[in-house]
Amino acid sequence: MERTFVTAVGVLALSLSFSTVATARDECPIQVYHYDENEELAEGHKDTDRDCRSDRIVYYESGSAVRAEEDSDLNGRMDAWTQFQADGRPHQREEDSTGDGVVDRWIEFANGEPRTQRDDRNSDGQVDATATFRDGHPDSLQEDTNFDSKTDRWTTYQDGKPQHVEQDRDFDERIDLKALFDAQNVLLEESQDTTNDGLLNLHIYFVDGKRDRVEEDTRADKKIDAITRYAGESIQARESDTNADGHFDTVSTFEGGIERTRTRDE
Repeated sequence: MERTFVTAVGVLALSLSFSTVATARDECPIQVYHYDENEELAEGHKDTDRDCRSDRIVYYESGSAVRAEEDSDLNGRMDAWTQFQADGRPHQREEDSTGDGVVDRWIEFANGEPRTQRDDRNSDGQVDATATFRDGHPDSLQEDTNFDSKTDRWTTYQDGKPQHVEQDRDFDERIDLKALFDAQNVLLEESQDTTNDGLLNLHIYFVDGKRDRVEEDTRADKKIDAITRYAGESIQARESDTNADGHFDTVSTFEGGIERTRTRDE
C-alpha cells in the first residue's frame, strides 16, 4: 500500500491517500510525499500557493529523482518538464513559455547548469533562437527575428551581459549593424550600413551612454570624411573633408542645433 507523508506549516500527518487532504485553502498542505510498497520515495508534491493543486511534482525511482513537472505560473496547468541525471542534477528541460499547451523551449544541461537553450518564439514548431551558456551564464545568442529560418542577429556575452551585437536588419544576409557594450551593458559604439551596400559607413561613439561623436564615410570609399561632435543631444561641431584628399578642410560650429559658423581651409 502506498504511504503519503504530508508537511504543512510544521505539522506532520500521515494519510492513506492523497484524496484525504482537506480542500480548504488554509488546510492545504504545502508538501506531500508518496512512498511505494518498499517504502521508498516515489513522488513529491508541492503546492506553493496552497490552492490544493500540486504545482511541482517530482517522480523518483529507487529513491532518486528522475523527472519533474511544474506549473510555473500557478494557473493549474503544467508547463515545464525536467529530466534528471542519476546524481539528481537536471539533464534536460522542456517548457511551455506562452501557456498555449505547446512546448516552445528546450534546455540542455551540463554538470547541472544550462548549456544550450533553444526557443520557438512564434509557435511554428521551428527553433528561431539558440543560446549557449558558460558557467551558468549566457555566452552567445543567435536569433532569427523575422522567422525566415535564417539567423539575422548574433550576440556575444561577457560575464552574462551583452558585449557585442551584430545584426542584419534588412534581411539581405549582410551585417548592417554592429554594437559594442561595456561591462555595465552601456552602449559604447555602434556601426551602421546606411546605404545598403554591405559597408558599415556610419560609426557612433558614446560616453556614459550618450552620443558623443559620429564618424561617416559619405562617399562609400571606406574613408571617414565627416565627423560630428555632440554635447548632450545637440550638435556642437562638424568637420568635413569636402574634396576627398584625406584632410578635413571645413569646420562648422553649432548652437542649439543651428549652424553658426563655418570655416574652410583652402
